[in-house]
Amino acid sequence: MKRIKTGVEGFDKLVQGGFPQGSIILISGGAGTGKSTFAIHYAHAGAENNEKTLFFTTEESEEMIIQQAKQFNIDLKKDEKSKKLRVISLNPEEGCMINKIKEECKKFGPKRVVIDSVTTLLDSYSMVLPKKYETILSQKGIRDLNAIFSHFISTPYTVVEDTVIPLPLNDKLINKFILMRLFKTLRDTKASVLITSELLEDSKSLSRDSFSEFMVDGVILLYFTGIAGESSRNLQIRKMRLTQHEKAFFSFDIIRGKGIVVNTEKGRSLLLK
Repeated sequence: MKRIKTGVEGFDKLVQGGFPQGSIILISGGAGTGKSTFAIHYAHAGAENNEKTLFFTTEESEEMIIQQAKQFNIDLKKDEKSKKLRVISLNPEEGCMINKIKEECKKFGPKRVVIDSVTTLLDSYSMVLPKKYETILSQKGIRDLNAIFSHFISTPYTVVEDTVIPLPLNDKLINKFILMRLFKTLRDTKASVLITSELLEDSKSLSRDSFSEFMVDGVILLYFTGIAGESSRNLQIRKMRLTQHEKAFFSFDIIRGKGIVVNTEKGRSLLLK
């Protein structure tokens, strides 16, 4: 089986040399845990390995991602000039994000794809739902619930509020359907995919949306923990299909000039939260 190097120092030892090729991997964690930094390493490693990589950011501008990488001595601008990397900022006001992802993947033909983050992508869809109604109707007069969702997330946003047919919708149903469409789009590319998700403190789920962890091939949790007045960052691989992996908690640091460095010698079996 071909392995996909993450570019994160020490991490690949925990998954027998890298992610299985073609996998979709979820990185979940709270604020400041290193999700975007991990994603930057992954994208840069792809470009360095001559693998065309698309980095979709839903929260930052392209320039902000490039500047963030510089503090770890990662030159994404150079990767872009080599035609091995494209950093794309997704704007919900410009239309359907999933459609944009599909179009860019078709044009660029990436071997790796990064989406940072799926949380903001989902939030962008809830922003355009009608506030007065709990239903959606396109101008084409679609009545079937599945067809309405399909139309809604594959075309620019069009809602006609004066002709809405009552259909019981909720955020969980909407998010699940959008994620199904997103992951199908990503799997159709046959690329190796890394996505990030916010994770609230003390959450029992492995992502903020609580669905992603069941649809992906691997889940990595990042924690910022505090014990006896001292703080540290820790990670755990909760799920990884098609490969053996370490199950303990491992500490890691985010070092200026280097980025993430995982301490593979100090795995711990207890939960540090």
